[in-house]
Amino acid sequence: MTFRWRTVVAASGLWLSAIPAGAQWSQCASDLNELSTVARGVQETADKAASIQARLRNGEEAYARCVQDRGRFRTGDPLVNPPGIVSSDECSLQILSYRSAERQYETEMSLARQAFADLAFAVQTVERSCQYPLAAMAPAPGGAARSPACDRFLRQRRDAPAESLRVLCGAEMSAEECRACLDGPPRN
Repeated sequence: MTFRWRTVVAASGLWLSAIPAGAQWSQCASDLNELSTVARGVQETADKAASIQARLRNGEEAYARCVQDRGRFRTGDPLVNPPGIVSSDECSLQILSYRSAERQYETEMSLARQAFADLAFAVQTVERSCQYPLAAMAPAPGGAARSPACDRFLRQRRDAPAESLRVLCGAEMSAEECRACLDGPPRN
């Protein structure tokens, strides 16, 4: 009976070691829900910024056409330039509209920077509670491929917590290679 009990305890110990020891699953689930909420907020902010950016482009083009038309119709001949076709007031209104959209865009970009900071924090929170290195496992940004050594290192340690990856990486790669592998390309 004692032998069987020890075998069961040893087997369950081996089975449980496959689960990250530091993972707090209820907190992990909660943090993933928060990450999802934050990601939706970032998407909404990006959609607003894209809409305002399109308005900016359209406003800039409309103002350029207005100035061009005003210059083209600026002659003394009332047949060529009938009154009210293109007035300087119309162009002034278009530039005011453009500047208003420009201020809205700047405000939205400020909100977007904060939203992305919140998203990065939410990702880090999930990495800690779930003990899974999301950022390290993400594809390299900009389509740039990671080095084969980095891919091999990450595949072999798919379930390792982010802190462990940082420690283990130094044993297999240089500090610069580790930074590129775990943090992505250097930031300028």
